[in-house]
Amino acid sequence: MKITQMSNVSWTQSPKVKATCTIDVNGFCIKECKVIDGNNGLYVVSPDKKLSKPYMDTYGKTREWEPIVWFPQDKRETLNDLVANHYDPNQQD
Repeated sequence: MKITQMSNVSWTQSPKVKATCTIDVNGFCIKECKVIDGNNGLYVVSPDKKLSKPYMDTYGKTREWEPIVWFPQDKRETLNDLVANHYDPNQQD
């Protein structure tokens, strides 16, 4: 697993999103992953899509967006470490 591309972003509607990246998993590339600056540091989230019909999940929360790719819990720490080591806040795009 490796980061093959990262681009810093400045989204006024989502200021915690710091970059987008592409993750290569054994030749399978996942594009448009988001790098988020959270309370405990940087972490990566999978690309997602807006649902045509929102639904209420089992916790009572209305879901309008759905992940396209699901990152298993046991891989998230590795992904977050990769992102933290690759992200450069001074990179100009």
